[in-house]
Amino acid sequence: MIDEGYVKYKCLWDSRIFENVELKSLNKARNLMHKMGLIGQYEKLGIGFGNISCRNPLDSKQFIISGTNTGEIKKLGAEHYSLVTSCNIKENTVSCAGLVEASSESMTHSVIYGLSELNNAVIHVHNLSMWKRLQYLIPTTTITTSYGTPEMAEQVIDLYNSTELSEKRILAMAGHCEGIISFGETLEQASDTIIEYYKYC
Repeated sequence: MIDEGYVKYKCLWDSRIFENVELKSLNKARNLMHKMGLIGQYEKLGIGFGNISCRNPLDSKQFIISGTNTGEIKKLGAEHYSLVTSCNIKENTVSCAGLVEASSESMTHSVIYGLSELNNAVIHVHNLSMWKRLQYLIPTTTITTSYGTPEMAEQVIDLYNSTELSEKRILAMAGHCEGIISFGETLEQASDTIIEYYKYC
């Protein structure tokens, strides 16, 4: 069952465009994931899936992420990205700025950045074959944990501290059909991890 496209946190949104930053590397990685069909839209449902982010080069405590429901757009512009300025797991809130609200998976991206200063890029993709084959072969969240929730964020932290997640830099989301997340020091590294496992599957 597809559970996708719905923001589950309270969004504190400043709809003004955020300060312009270089999006070339972000777009390059996102275009590749979209071309591979790992970010896109479920046509019959009209719901987008997948998202991508990187640290804000102007402020390492912030990150830039593709906006909610932008999966169907082939190539993104600055207006399709959101700047996440803070997240609060306990209060289930995400503060962001831009012409579009931040992705529904922003809280999970946030905790990954908080786990290590070496984590500078996060990619969330969907692929049924990868998802089915990789569950429990790589660090995997529980089947009862929904995407975009404080529970998911907390599970990612637990996996990072208790499994090989910090080394493998990829996880499966058992409770989020088709969901896979990778991260890395660079967007290229995060993309390469996805591609490596995509070929494996």
